[in-house]
Amino acid sequence: MDECHTSHPPMYDVDAAEGGTRVEASDRHAHRSACYRIDDLEQMREDAAMEETWTETQTH
Repeated sequence: MDECHTSHPPMYDVDAAEGGTRVEASDRHAHRSACYRIDDLEQMREDAAMEETWTETQTH
């Protein structure tokens, strides 16, 4: 994303984001991410679970 080249997103608690609410990460042991696409988390997880996601990218 263009934003990635110009600024940094805040760190979010990924597990809390699953419910649709962004929560700034406070627990250093939490699953955290700094990503502008955190709202796409569920779709990214579904894509990552599909074998073709990984086999298509392995051809490079």
